[in-house]
Amino acid sequence: MTEIKRGICAIQSNDCILGTGFYIGNGRIITAVHVVENQEELEAVFMEIDGEVHNYKVEPQTEQPDIDISILSVKADDLLESVIINYDFSKVLVGSLFCTYGYPGEKMSRGSRIDGKVLNEHDGFQIADYNIDLEVTEGILEDYSGLSGAPVIIEERAVGICTYQDKKQLEMIEFHKYKEELQGCLDSEISQN
Repeated sequence: MTEIKRGICAIQSNDCILGTGFYIGNGRIITAVHVVENQEELEAVFMEIDGEVHNYKVEPQTEQPDIDISILSVKADDLLESVIINYDFSKVLVGSLFCTYGYPGEKMSRGSRIDGKVLNEHDGFQIADYNIDLEVTEGILEDYSGLSGAPVIIEERAVGICTYQDKKQLEMIEFHKYKEELQGCLDSEISQN
């Protein structure tokens, strides 16, 4: 997780942290729609790259998936290109161990690591804000709200994002479930698996 958290950022507006995002390369950051909607000025703040704070202006890219995942555009530089987080469209298996890292609602000056396991999957026909329940086993907090948009990492790859939180449980949107829609919004240079 030490290397992965370098590519994870706080998404903020007017110096207020709204949620979490992560850099996937080619000038793209993924976060949750509800983190960035109705915000005029957005910044991605990377605090774990090299001990310095790096602020980047971001804006939603023109083409977006029709789910609670937002793709932000950022002017990439060599520093960002060195912290790419790989993502994966493979199906998430119940019982898998996950970790995530983000900037929770407890307004800590640093990020927090959360570990746990995949509890179950919701397989419905309607689009929901999430489709997988995650049980938190380590890093339990009082408020997870700022983790919205944080990558859910399994085997060193982002397989989805945190979208909703309640007590000891997190919810995620799995990239696999929306693979076609997401690939349509990501050009072939960065589409993976």
